[in-house]
Amino acid sequence: AFLNYGKTWQKQLNGILNYTTSIKDVHNITAMVGAEYYAVNDLETQVSGTLAPTDDIPTVNASTVFAPGSNFSNKSQFRILSQFGRFNYDYDQRYLLSLVFRRDGVSSLSEDNRWGFFPGMSAGWNIHNEDFFIKSKLSNTISTFKPRISYGQNGNVAGLGRYEVQGS
Repeated sequence: AFLNYGKTWQKQLNGILNYTTSIKDVHNITAMVGAEYYAVNDLETQVSGTLAPTDDIPTVNASTVFAPGSNFSNKSQFRILSQFGRFNYDYDQRYLLSLVFRRDGVSSLSEDNRWGFFPGMSAGWNIHNEDFFIKSKLSNTISTFKPRISYGQNGNVAGLGRYEVQGS
């Protein structure tokens, strides 16, 4: 007789708040903050046995011999808790600023390295919205001209097992 049972539970909860305002039609602000909870729980069990006294009982508990190494159970969990936000400002759709952050806590990392903070920013200039550009001959050929500079940090736990940091 042989029994294998596996189940995976996955849960994801998100909450996001947005805010938008404009001051004198030239100062445009949008802000967003949010949080996310992500969890995966796995359970797997396998049992096998032989030499049941009768074939009329098809369950493993009727077996009298259990094969060493073939019976096991595994249970594992993985969680990520995150907070994130973004602040955008533009002056008259010409000068642009964006600030972002994300903070993640990952259960598969050691306690002293579990949380990471990942900021980012960008600044841009919509030159095509400037009077000097609109009045130039370039505006007949180029409809959008927006140089931008940005910087950001991110993290990566892809490929890291759920309990590798605890050792064997």
